[in-house]
Amino acid sequence: MNYSYFRFENHLRKMKRYLLGFSLLTTLFIHNNTVEAQEAATIPVVIDTDCATDDFRAIAAFLSNSDFKVIGIVATDGGLSPTEGAAGLRKLVAQFGLNIPVVEGVGLGLNPSWRAKCRAIWKTEGTERSLTANYSDSLSRWFKDDQEQITYVCLGPVSSLNGWLQKVDTPHNLRRVVWFYGESEASANVVADTAAWNQLKMLPINIHLVGQPEANYAVSTESLIEKVVATGKPLAIELQQRMKGGLLKSVLAKSHFKMWDEMIPVYLAYPSLFEVKPNEKNPRIASVKIVDTSMVSDSYIKLFSGQGSALRGIVLESFPVSEELLSPDLVPFAKSIQQKHGIEEWKLTVLTNEMHQHLGIYSIVGTKMGLFAREYFGVGLDKVKVISLAGFSPPVSCLNDGLQIATGATLGRGTITVDQTAVPVASAKFEYKGKVLLVTLKSSYSKMAAKDISDGIVKYGNLTNGYWNLVRQLSIKYWLEWDRNEMFDYKEL
Repeated sequence: MNYSYFRFENHLRKMKRYLLGFSLLTTLFIHNNTVEAQEAATIPVVIDTDCATDDFRAIAAFLSNSDFKVIGIVATDGGLSPTEGAAGLRKLVAQFGLNIPVVEGVGLGLNPSWRAKCRAIWKTEGTERSLTANYSDSLSRWFKDDQEQITYVCLGPVSSLNGWLQKVDTPHNLRRVVWFYGESEASANVVADTAAWNQLKMLPINIHLVGQPEANYAVSTESLIEKVVATGKPLAIELQQRMKGGLLKSVLAKSHFKMWDEMIPVYLAYPSLFEVKPNEKNPRIASVKIVDTSMVSDSYIKLFSGQGSALRGIVLESFPVSEELLSPDLVPFAKSIQQKHGIEEWKLTVLTNEMHQHLGIYSIVGTKMGLFAREYFGVGLDKVKVISLAGFSPPVSCLNDGLQIATGATLGRGTITVDQTAVPVASAKFEYKGKVLLVTLKSSYSKMAAKDISDGIVKYGNLTNGYWNLVRQLSIKYWLEWDRNEMFDYKEL
């Protein structure tokens, strides 16, 4: 992979005309009983961890989100010794019935002052035995047996990774290494084994160095953990129990834990939240920093909610948020829209409007409605069936386009239908696991939209350039101002 990989967003301007095709491709799936569209977008990863406290939080997210396929885990020295770390990891995967191999990596003789906290979150006894250095053979086998492009996630020192790559030819399916690098060459993961890093960066592999200036990290707070637990994922509940127990309880209460390694699953799932800047001397190495740290916590929660990765696509590696890629009239509002409604609504609404071929009020309402229903059930794309009550007469029927993009329910798959037996309204029924949720745009919003459209016809004529310009302005305004958590009436039937 070459320099252009890291300049991917710069090429998106040339690709805007292909966004329609992208929106359609995201709905394709293998039509059988087990494989769905989202599974085609799974990211295979090997995780290398030093078993620090933030590693547990990152690994809990990896294991809870179906967008990731964890092929194996290596325990490298750091927060815990490889032996102790591997023991804690094996207990964890066994506790939750996961068939993920765990091996011991390189030992460095480290004994950090915060090891007791690591033992507390990983529930290890601290017993030591001789190191079984089988990691290299295991890594070679994992990469040989899995022909997909694999991302090597490194949460601690690069000692095991480097030791393995120095012995073997670089596997053809090693897509990239994503390493929590920290702030600089003085960061803990670098200092722990600087020699290994100096050797690794000379190899012909793509390396993403994830990190921030120390003051810029989001914080893992009690409130954040409560929101993660609200997703109902078993590992989220386990995370809370371990974070709020014994030695870690007071540390969590003081908001001491920064979101360090958690940035990596967030980056892999939401790459366009980050800036990727290649090194001028070695473009295979790129530094990765979050553009807006306020979005880290929300994105971390979404990893547990099962809502899927917001910015990663089937064809596109990431999704555009840069202002230089946007239409000039949208630029003044884009940042506010992303911050107020989240990056997932941003992506879905952009895709809807590209497919819809104009910025439309009801297509945007449909996107917000579909995402609202998914969040109500706590599910990702392709999980709900939809019965639209919007009919086939514009402008209300434009709701249907937003519903398809936001839910992944499509005409091609037969998971969305349009009920034509009643008077068309901005409403839809969403079905998931025997439950049916009826969601309707509140009458105050419908009346506002109807009045604005009617006024536009009176002033500019129907379907004239002036009319479409007004609709576009109103659509941007409503996209920003209308909150999907406030604009709908809903009830279970």
